[in-house]
Amino acid sequence: MKTLGCVLLLLVMVTCQQQSPVSEIPASEKPKVISDGVEIAYDLCGSGETTVVLIHGWCIDRSYWSHQVAALCDEYKVVALDLAGHGESGQNRDLWTVEQFGKDVSELINQLKLEQVVLVGHSMGGDVMLETALLQKDKVGGIIGIDTFKDTGHVPDSSEQAAIEGFMQFIRSDFKGAADVFADQVLFSPQTDSISRQRVLHSIKSADTLRAVAVLESLLNYASKEIPQLKILSKKLYLINSDVTPTMESYFNQAGIEFEVIDIAGTGHYPMIEKPVEFTEVLLKTLGLIVQDI
Repeated sequence: MKTLGCVLLLLVMVTCQQQSPVSEIPASEKPKVISDGVEIAYDLCGSGETTVVLIHGWCIDRSYWSHQVAALCDEYKVVALDLAGHGESGQNRDLWTVEQFGKDVSELINQLKLEQVVLVGHSMGGDVMLETALLQKDKVGGIIGIDTFKDTGHVPDSSEQAAIEGFMQFIRSDFKGAADVFADQVLFSPQTDSISRQRVLHSIKSADTLRAVAVLESLLNYASKEIPQLKILSKKLYLINSDVTPTMESYFNQAGIEFEVIDIAGTGHYPMIEKPVEFTEVLLKTLGLIVQDI
């Protein structure tokens, strides 16, 4: 029975990994999106006046939004994309930075002729969302971060910086080993279910190591830009964050940034797959708040 259970768990994990969001428009009928010579894979559904663009996080892909896409398409036009080098998007690039990802999403908005856009970015996708919004100020009506910007504005002290540098050395020398440690200590909560854990670890460990490390380095470098860029953007920042670790709201207050934090209880870093029903309800309510003001 134990062996059978493991087999069933593996089958579920692989199915989740391969699942793509619901798409009302067949691939053959969708225009190709090319940014900097790289093809950007995406799913498109719905026909509302507002377009919700879903941006995934580090080492995962657009399939993590499957539950949300199915729920959002009745009310909104929805685009879920794979960032360059992730999922089904092209990998023919040498520069893997937050800024370039932002340009890619901006190109998608332009090439699909999207208007009245709300950007939703998970984790790393929050920084990509911010870069995109700065490039598309006239088209982006709102931004929603998912378990991101939790310590924005915090400057690491010497001991914290040493710990960061030590971890980066670890991840460069033993990516898969570091992934296990990182996931257990940072990405998961005690309540994170085993299927979500296995799915996330499978995604991370399947990533190209050099590319994943380059992206992580870009994220670390971008951290100091978050507050200045949010001030330039001057849009209210909505955050749907796990309550397992606190969001440091004082930094937003000090910087005069308008924000609202909605907590999701008892999930790790991936509320969209750990508590998909509850998370989707919160996301829909948050979108409603933004849309009424656009």
